[in-house]
This record gives sequence, C-alpha cells and structure tokens, in this order.
Amino acid sequence: METKRPFGKIIGIVCGINLLLVLIYTILLMAVVPGQDKEGLAFLLLMAFTVGLHAALCLIAGIVFFIIGKGDIGAAFLLAMLAVGIIGFSACFGGAQFLEGRLW
Repeated sequence: METKRPFGKIIGIVCGINLLLVLIYTILLMAVVPGQDKEGLAFLLLMAFTVGLHAALCLIAGIVFFIIGKGDIGAAFLLAMLAVGIIGFSACFGGAQFLEGRLW
C-alpha cells in the first residue's frame, strides 16, 4: 500500500526544486555574461529564453502527470510553472539592470 503525501508537501518539494534550478542558472548566467558588449541585453535575452524554456517544461510535465493520473503532482508542476515565470522574468529584468549599472 502506497502512502500518500499531503498536497502541500508535494507543492513545496516541486516548487522548491524548480526555484532552486532558477537560482542556479541565474548565478551561472551572471557569471558567464559579464565582459561582453551590451551585457545587460545579453543577460536579458539569455535569461528570458532559459526561463521561458523552464516554464514550458514545467507545463509539459504538469500535463503529462495529469494524463497519467497523478493530478496532485501535475497541479504542483503548474504552480511551479507560474512561480518560475513570475520570479524568473523578474530576475531577468533585475539582473539586466544590475549588469548595466542602472540599479544604483
């Protein structure tokens, strides 16, 4: 008999892992992009592409989990998609402003 985790715990795990991934690739992109011409624009475009791809993968994973009958995990991935999109695109614009020196 399989023990069922509470829905809040599943959301916490899925969203936590996805937001940790956003943090990791934000730090990696911040380390790679400086030193290029128009570094704020380069960061903005790379980060927007990466966040969009990540959110699309969360959407696909959510749909797949709904199809195979694990709706609680599917719903957690859809909430993670929203969190990744909102936080990721905010970090995208904030990082671009920071690299262009307009933040101070």
